[in-house]
Amino acid sequence: MSESVASILGLVASNPAIAHAISFSSLSLFIDLIVYLKPILSWSQSPYKFSPPSFLPDNLQTFLASALNISLPICSELWTLLRDVLWLSLPSSKSLSGRVVESLIQFGVRHGIGVYNLYPPTRNCLRTGCKYLRRHAGDQRVLEQPITTNAVYFSREHGPVPAVSHSLRCPQCHARYYPNYWIDSAGDSRTYYEGPTPTAIHVTTHVFIDDNVTANELCHQINKDKAYW
Repeated sequence: MSESVASILGLVASNPAIAHAISFSSLSLFIDLIVYLKPILSWSQSPYKFSPPSFLPDNLQTFLASALNISLPICSELWTLLRDVLWLSLPSSKSLSGRVVESLIQFGVRHGIGVYNLYPPTRNCLRTGCKYLRRHAGDQRVLEQPITTNAVYFSREHGPVPAVSHSLRCPQCHARYYPNYWIDSAGDSRTYYEGPTPTAIHVTTHVFIDDNVTANELCHQINKDKAYW
């Protein structure tokens, strides 16, 4: 048993109310969901904060309570109890188990949480002129004004599943940043990010495709696409 898992079990055992309210299976699912959704939690707070959020976002807490079949107060108390060890000891994971996918489809979609949740690869504007002059002087300006767009993600492992695409805007130059590219304030110049080809290819506003899905697989998936949103 890993040290972090032993710490989690010890913390739960030390709280009789939580130990009585949640089964080991539900606790395991809670851990898997928090580890997978850690990027959402990171984006919910300032990039200058590296500790876990004091409170779960409302939609995430309601989703977790529904998925685990526990009350909102117990869910909140569970996060308060485990947030430090989950945040510091368990790294984010992109792997998707079947029960995580099922929970997200059944309970997450209604709360604006997709099986895939896609963000820009940067929290800051990339333009050299968009720097702070006072607080955080010299740092690139942090993106803000988020907009979410519902989408379908065609994956090789799970087929077509619901996704949420997030975009944010620079408060100075007003360029808007998307998962694959950014667009200037005039809306007529699209710049793709440098680096390797992203694993999630943005095909149209509401469609993303995993880069390892073949043409034949895609045609088959399109035929069985479901309307999640």
